[in-house]
Amino acid sequence: MKTPATALVAFALLLAGCAGGKPAQTDPVPTEDGEGLPEGVLNVLLGTVVGPDQAPVMNATVEISSLGMVTNTTEAGEYEFVNLEPRDYYVSVSKEGFVTRSARAIVEDGRVFELNFQLEEKSLEVPYNTTLPFSGFISCQFAYATNPENVQYQDCGGALDANNQVVKEYVVGPNSAQVIIEAEWVPKQDLAERLTMVVESVGFGHQDIVFGQVSSTSPVRMPIDPLVMRKYYPTGGKIRVTFSAAPSLDGDYLDVGLAFQQDYKLYATVFYVDPGPPGFSYVKK
Repeated sequence: MKTPATALVAFALLLAGCAGGKPAQTDPVPTEDGEGLPEGVLNVLLGTVVGPDQAPVMNATVEISSLGMVTNTTEAGEYEFVNLEPRDYYVSVSKEGFVTRSARAIVEDGRVFELNFQLEEKSLEVPYNTTLPFSGFISCQFAYATNPENVQYQDCGGALDANNQVVKEYVVGPNSAQVIIEAEWVPKQDLAERLTMVVESVGFGHQDIVFGQVSSTSPVRMPIDPLVMRKYYPTGGKIRVTFSAAPSLDGDYLDVGLAFQQDYKLYATVFYVDPGPPGFSYVKK
């Protein structure tokens, strides 16, 4: 990956105003243009990886997971990707003994984008976990009308019932290895037997993703994969849980308006340093 690398890196740093060396932990710096790039080299992403003492980190793994592209840093802590398609990428850097870091790179046509990383050493703390409980309450009002020629159904959302959805955001700290979201409730009516839970990331803009969605009877359990945690939350962040009613109607209903209210318990268990043990469930305690 280091085609005409020495000249290219020097050129990129000069464009970024950093020929004399700059702090490793800085905002990404795209160059104004790609003049002077070696022939056949376009859309460059490069940077330097250093440790807490600003010393270069050699053989750190730099990955663009969406492309499956991986390279290792040089003795000087440098890395480089060339001829990338112009778009946004998430870049992660990992090395044994250091906390994995990730950041966003915006690659544009004919430009050099510089993205530097400063890694923190992993603490030697003993793995631990904490459970964050939440008590929620939802209601559901809906209308259902049917005849042999026409079926109409309006669910619990929107104007029918503004209290149908409850949103809870959890803050997780650095070194979060895994998160398990669980919920339990005792149905007050048959229509409340099945509820819906959606778990998603918060704070990544258009890069936000839905970790999972499930409509089920109690209890509901949704673990977030440790690999996803390493990618999205190396320095901590927020996770959003949306709980809502999703009744299913059986039998024949004619011009029916139905409603119910339901309380529930929500638990977010965050495992730090190491993922949770297989089969862990807080609601079974």
